[in-house]
Amino acid sequence: MRRLEDGEQSRSSDLPGLEYLADESFPPADKAAAVLRVLRQVAIDGRCSKGLPFYPIRAVARHFGLPPTTVTRLYEQLKTEGILGSIWGSKTIIEPKQLDNDIRLRAIVALPLPWRAFSAVPTYRHFVRSMQRSLARERFGSQVIFYDETLLDVSTLTDALLECGSDLVIWLMPPARMSNSISRLKDRGIRSITIADELPINGEAGYYLSWQDAVMEGLATWKRAGSSRVFVIRGAESNCSSSLRSLRSCLARVGFPFELRNREELNTDQLSADSNGSSPGVVLLSPESVIHFAQAGLGVSQNLQRHRRVLFIHGGVDLPFQTDLSRSFDSIEFDWRSIARCIVRDLVVSRCTNDVDRQTIFKGKWVKGIRPEASRSS
Repeated sequence: MRRLEDGEQSRSSDLPGLEYLADESFPPADKAAAVLRVLRQVAIDGRCSKGLPFYPIRAVARHFGLPPTTVTRLYEQLKTEGILGSIWGSKTIIEPKQLDNDIRLRAIVALPLPWRAFSAVPTYRHFVRSMQRSLARERFGSQVIFYDETLLDVSTLTDALLECGSDLVIWLMPPARMSNSISRLKDRGIRSITIADELPINGEAGYYLSWQDAVMEGLATWKRAGSSRVFVIRGAESNCSSSLRSLRSCLARVGFPFELRNREELNTDQLSADSNGSSPGVVLLSPESVIHFAQAGLGVSQNLQRHRRVLFIHGGVDLPFQTDLSRSFDSIEFDWRSIARCIVRDLVVSRCTNDVDRQTIFKGKWVKGIRPEASRSS
């Protein structure tokens, strides 16, 4: 008899075998979302008077060709919706029918996320994990909508948000071109909350991430350590210009000369050291530049780690080839648990009907990377 792996349970005859579920024709950019829809429908159709064992995570991952971590996130989404549950022994079950009458959700909240940034920039995963936990605690349902930011069709994304039946949309650092989508959702009675990464000049109400003070702290440390100038790696996003203005102000106040470089120049030949031997610092300004850095290869990351200080303004990077390297770079971090609790608390108070009527600023913290020389000396 074959041993069941990692809490794998035998399939109930009440569920169709995985081999009968669609496993092809899913668009690669939307595969996880498509699999989520299939699993949700199977679970709903399979509900009965008692908890029914659901498919093991590893079996679903193998069948659909997805990483187990991705399938785990899909299961967590279905648990948040009250469709799946867990029992002792790490087994996943379909919640029984009689629980339906006890689930009274205040609203359904959509969380649109850029797929590539979600994979490379931990900030987006911290955001969605914290938001879903806080929302579930206050009886809000949540649904993650992924989109490919490099092939973004605003009308298609808007249609997806309308079709998912959401009452509210929470956007983390939406691109400037999303403004038309937000207006269209508002016309259909769906409120949008944005978390922007730059403070408005006119004091406009809303939620804002403030990283300027933390960046200045990091730059001052670089200067004391002997860095003489900074290379700023920018992305192609149009609203990157507003962040660039803020960064220029930080650099001027610290007294750092800087040069703008395109993301394609992330290699040690083009980001050369000064003639006096001091190493320029490198600041990655946008999530797009962080994604390019993550894809640049092991050699580029190792060289930058050895020879330069690197600062990620948007919360670090996940490197697919060597995770420990990520810890050697400086970053700006936010307390996403506190941010999520604050936003959800405001939703409860406003009963999901009133617009944000005040300005709430969340300050970031500069986190110093563990440099190779520091590790050796310790």
